[in-house]
Amino acid sequence: MIGSLLFWAEQVSAAVELLATEFKKCHVVSVVGNHGRTTRKPRMKQRVKTNFDWLLAKMVERSFVKDKRVTFTIPESADALVQIYDYGHLITHGDQVSGGGGIGGIYPPIMRMRARKHARYMVTGKSFQTLWLGHWHQYISTPSMVVNGSLKGFDEYAMLMGFGHEPPQQALGIVTPERNLTIQAPVFCLDRKKEGW
Repeated sequence: MIGSLLFWAEQVSAAVELLATEFKKCHVVSVVGNHGRTTRKPRMKQRVKTNFDWLLAKMVERSFVKDKRVTFTIPESADALVQIYDYGHLITHGDQVSGGGGIGGIYPPIMRMRARKHARYMVTGKSFQTLWLGHWHQYISTPSMVVNGSLKGFDEYAMLMGFGHEPPQQALGIVTPERNLTIQAPVFCLDRKKEGW
């Protein structure tokens, strides 16, 4: 795992540098999930600082400490609430949701989690319009929720869990000041060398 962190910190930093060069500004949001945990069972207390996802994000953040084009949100909680224009966006890993079998699939448990989180944030005077999450290894987009795809694509885990076959893909969303999330599309993560680009 530690060697993997050294490798991926360079890769992620290079991707952030590319985005900052192209768009002049780049804001990176990182939340922890179940894959990076250092304990057998998921933790509630100290969940973030005992997670390799947090450490990787902090390593990347250090690479840009003097670069004003790049900013970070790396919370010490499972959620990150960020404001884009006048709209709230809640980023969470998604491993807080269980269930998802049967005809309804993952929609009912995710929508229950969304409703609970929305109610909790409203009590604190904050709100969000769009929930962003991963964890489920499948790409889904709706006006109020975006579930990220998997960079790996279909694998043994997806087969065991009964997920549908999907190519490697990530979610792309365009947020505008007038209408919030206006364009959503999958970005297919294919082989550059094979495709000659």
